[in-house]
Amino acid sequence: MEITPDKQNKSNIWLIVLGTAVTTVVVVMLALYSFGLLGNSSSEMPMAHTEGMVHTEGMNHDMEMSGRRAEVAELGRQVMPFDLERTTHVFDKQDFGGVQQVLSDDSDPEQIALIQTHLQEEFASFQ
Repeated sequence: MEITPDKQNKSNIWLIVLGTAVTTVVVVMLALYSFGLLGNSSSEMPMAHTEGMVHTEGMNHDMEMSGRRAEVAELGRQVMPFDLERTTHVFDKQDFGGVQQVLSDDSDPEQIALIQTHLQEEFASFQ
């Protein structure tokens, strides 16, 4: 059986289509995995702060957290010198990284000073 140019072109087209489809599937799977949407169940994933996420006093974190999430929250309490229950955290993702705001809910001058000192130390660690 002789392969004519017409049959050769059809064969090449199918290989290109198949290769493109496989490449697309692999790229989509990698993207989903890198964003944490594939490969982890929600109970195993640490709490992630997304763009525009706001923490307020009214949120019941204790009921939502289990296992790893509770551990991450406890570590946060150990690292941050201010009272997490009296603050609102706002995260805004940017092209260069992001902007974090920590707001004192009750305007306590001592808490504000602790927040400012902590954020200045965090800022300095990135320099």
